[in-house]
Amino acid sequence: MPQALADFINYGANVAFWASVSFFFLTSLVWPWWRSFWGVNIIALEGALGLALLPFIMSYDFGVHIVSSLVFAWVEGVSLWLIGVIIVWRGFLVVSQQLRGAGVNLPGAAQSAARLAVLRKRSRAREDDESSAADSPRKG
Repeated sequence: MPQALADFINYGANVAFWASVSFFFLTSLVWPWWRSFWGVNIIALEGALGLALLPFIMSYDFGVHIVSSLVFAWVEGVSLWLIGVIIVWRGFLVVSQQLRGAGVNLPGAAQSAARLAVLRKRSRAREDDESSAADSPRKG
């Protein structure tokens, strides 16, 4: 392989690795990504991409011999599976978003969370009514 091509690949892998690793930290400063399925999906994919590039970075940048390493083989295998699973998950997010935009209501976590918040609010209101009724003197 020509040295220019090897350098091109190495620099590209470094840019992709460090971008995916730093994306988590920099994004966390300005966006509460953990509050939405989309945010968790985006961060998970960035993490899986960084994990997939880790053996390459360890080998080319730090000289770690990864060809015979069972640990790095598992890291590579798990990260590649994670990338596929996360992309399929993203597909489900896109389809459910499109269906909701078309007026189709899918029971999902957001709707469940909203229903749970309403039920909690009603429960607190009932408790407040019961406690205020117990505290007030009876007429009669």
